[in-house]
Amino acid sequence: MLLPSLALIVKRLRDMKALQLGTLNERQVKFLRALAKYKAP
Repeated sequence: MLLPSLALIVKRLRDMKALQLGTLNERQVKFLRALAKYKAP
């Protein structure tokens, strides 16, 4: 019971950090990952 809630808390903290850094950075990362997947055979 403890581990799932802990993981959720960590995820929330990461999301908050991402918001602080700016959503632009997150979008760039997702875009680059999508590009890499598209280029990969």
